Amino acid sequence: MSPHPNAIKCICETARIMNEAALRAGAPEGSIGCLDLVSNEATNELMRHPQTAIILATGGTGLVRAAYSSGKPALGVGPGNVPSYIHSSANIPKAVADILSGKCFDNGTLCSSEQHMVVDSAIAPQVKAEAERQGGFFLSPEQAAAVARVLILPSFRVNSKMVGQPAEKIAQAAGFTPPQGTRALIAPLEGIGREHPLSAEKLSPVLSFYVVKDSDEGLDVCLRFLRFGGLAFGCQGNQLLAELPVLRLALRLFHGGGFHLYLQRLQPVGHFGGQRFHAHQRRLRRPAAFLHRGQARHRPGSRLRRLRPPNLFAHLAPVKPHTSPPVSPPQFNPSP
Repeated sequence: MSPHPNAIKCICETARIMNEAALRAGAPEGSIGCLDLVSNEATNELMRHPQTAIILATGGTGLVRAAYSSGKPALGVGPGNVPSYIHSSANIPKAVADILSGKCFDNGTLCSSEQHMVVDSAIAPQVKAEAERQGGFFLSPEQAAAVARVLILPSFRVNSKMVGQPAEKIAQAAGFTPPQGTRALIAPLEGIGREHPLSAEKLSPVLSFYVVKDSDEGLDVCLRFLRFGGLAFGCQGNQLLAELPVLRLALRLFHGGGFHLYLQRLQPVGHFGGQRFHAHQRRLRRPAAFLHRGQARHRPGSRLRRLRPPNLFAHLAPVKPHTSPPVSPPQFNPSP
């Protein structure tokens, strides 16, 4: 492993724990290792080493391009811009809990984390009240502009100093103090594009909040988000959005934590394990979709496609399926 410079201690400790567990299970010595002195030269040397057989690159565009230029097979994970659509029939407390749980996991550093709340106008006031009850703080236009300046650089790159920082620290850097216990900052926005910096990936516990009149407009907004900055990841909503270019349409699940895939016995398509198999990107530019709707119905006349990612592990022996009953994903229980 070649860790990010801002996460050396964390990733080295993770690698140590994994290596000890692997050794106890019979793995050969040195099968899991981690660079403790990180530089671009060291990372490039590791990727080009004769004993490196395949590369999984999770990072910025530069790292992914370097992996593909190494002469080795590589799987690259790029930016994501996951919208979360809440239909008027959704279970509002659960939908909000799922979105905040996914967004706040690891302070939003996963590229598969939720980035935007797209909400039917009929339930927008209830969703806003529930989000505030569960630790979301809605920003004024002035506060949203200040947060955008802190998070997004003039070059339209994410400010690395703010990646993975808690909501309170981001707010203080923007010049205001949120209520104690704030889990996420939520910015009401009306546009998508470079003139609206918070409509892009933020890699922090910051969400945007968009109100739409119905599911047709919700479909359009989610598609615009995906095209703007995350056409390899996902969205949350309902089956009416089955026409989005997605690999998976999942109902009532949070996206950012990743471990919900294990709890729900789903094939991994997350930040680790192939949500973006970049080697197949030109042929399958299709994100996952994570949607919230009470009674999901397919729109008559539309095509509901069953799209599957390429099976890169067909040569491996099949894994015996779990026999234990499914485990419900953890729920957020706000304090009184």
